[in-house]
Amino acid sequence: MTFRSPKVSRIVLLHGWGVGGSRLGVRVLARELKALGYEVVTPSYGRVWLPIQTRRTSRRVALNWSGRVRRGDVLVGHSNGGRIAWEMSHYTNGRVKQMILINPALQPDMVPGAGVDKCYVLYHPDDLVVKAARYVPWSDWGQMGATGYKPSTDWGADKRMVNLKFGDGQHSAFATPEWRTEYADLIHHLLTATRSG
Repeated sequence: MTFRSPKVSRIVLLHGWGVGGSRLGVRVLARELKALGYEVVTPSYGRVWLPIQTRRTSRRVALNWSGRVRRGDVLVGHSNGGRIAWEMSHYTNGRVKQMILINPALQPDMVPGAGVDKCYVLYHPDDLVVKAARYVPWSDWGQMGATGYKPSTDWGADKRMVNLKFGDGQHSAFATPEWRTEYADLIHHLLTATRSG
């Protein structure tokens, strides 16, 4: 029998850009996490087709959902969902203590809001999607999903940030049959290790 961390109220799992509620997206990972005993919610903000809309949409979703976040919730975001999780962490007034970002489309030096104790960044250097995303006009996407967290030289390293090279370089490897169980098991391990550590 699997046992989830008592500190985890639920997992708020946020999808990436252009994916919506796709079965190939976070819902596959949500099923795996539910099988491990977690309550998982997958807010959908629909498909955002124009990159210029992502900044406004990400902020709107973050503001809308930050009021629904409960103490102990864990934010897990993939790609642009990582951007939304990052944005939400600044509005939740310390209710979120842990975040897991899967191939996040963030600038490499971005850190979560002050109330977050730990932020895991699952990245892979062969993730071409986030490498290319930084060149999309009118977007503020970055390549943290390919580089991991990299502190700016002005501020130094944020000790809350933990880089984990994981996956096979596919941007959405977590949704593939070969990797979805491994991603769910890693998320479970990170959440239970935080509880006991």
